[in-house]
Amino acid sequence: MAHINRAASGGEPQRAMVLAFRLREHALRSYGEEHPYTLEARDLEAYVARLAGNYASATAIYCDLARVCQRQGNPRAYGFLRRAVGNWQMLTDPQAMRAHGRVVLDIWSALAAEAGPAADDMALPRRVRMRLAALAPTAGD
Repeated sequence: MAHINRAASGGEPQRAMVLAFRLREHALRSYGEEHPYTLEARDLEAYVARLAGNYASATAIYCDLARVCQRQGNPRAYGFLRRAVGNWQMLTDPQAMRAHGRVVLDIWSALAAEAGPAADDMALPRRVRMRLAALAPTAGD
């Protein structure tokens, strides 16, 4: 992890991404998809993707993390969802915005159905819905 952080903070986002990918793959093979070490490796991978400007990838990873944590009853689910939204807001491609926005809303709905902070956060889905509604319709949508 130290090598990844050094590469990321040292202006080597591509190297950091490769190292984060390798760490994730190692954690997956060693511990499985839902193990805390694997979740931490995926969190780091999303962080590095964000630093590299790959907001779509970071959004997708954070959405996956939120889903896994929600299944586990892990309270970190809502935090990962908020990180997903933060990255989603950086997207500029309408198609990616729509696709990821729908996923974000689905995850929020699942979390809001349970007791917890998502149930009290009406601003998050409102912001996402407003941004989705503002997108001009495109062919095939």
